[in-house]
Amino acid sequence: MIQEPDSPKTRRLIWALIVLVLGVCIACGAVATLGPAHSTPTATPTATTVPTITPAPTTPPLSAPTLSETEYLARLIDISDRYIVAFGDITTLAQAATDDPDLFASLDWQNHIVMAAAAITGCNDEVRQLVPPARFIDVHFQLMGAADAYDTAMDQLVTGALSQDPNLINQAAGNITIGNARLQQATGRLEALDDRSG
Repeated sequence: MIQEPDSPKTRRLIWALIVLVLGVCIACGAVATLGPAHSTPTATPTATTVPTITPAPTTPPLSAPTLSETEYLARLIDISDRYIVAFGDITTLAQAATDDPDLFASLDWQNHIVMAAAAITGCNDEVRQLVPPARFIDVHFQLMGAADAYDTAMDQLVTGALSQDPNLINQAAGNITIGNARLQQATGRLEALDDRSG
């Protein structure tokens, strides 16, 4: 158990988790916009301070079959639903720990953080395994960038939670923000494709 709830380290852990909660809330909003983009238009919040990353699109691996556009979008929707649940779990756990700092030392709380992070990492792996149709290569490239940032964030979050290290939790929040920016770029490109097609 944490002995002093008002210690500087405990306060830093609480602030780190608050920043993490904000980043995860933004991630849930960004992930939620992926699903309905192909069926009904939705308003997507845009951040003016997020840097735009525009790398050249990559080609899919030759070994896996390319999915049809409908299959690709259906799989993205399924993955995004699971991202939302896992990021929601992290938000709930982080909020609980800000309310009760003793949870930082709880094995049960730490195990739940590890499980939620594993769910996000699993979603990231599924994104990487998808082979997009040609029209979605640029969208997919952005999604893979988000997955990479979320993987880094989950490693930092788990290590930070287990070691009660607020610096790692802050770094995780920063990488979630980077992943969110890539996800917003993918969503914008997906919406642009949808606008062009109909």
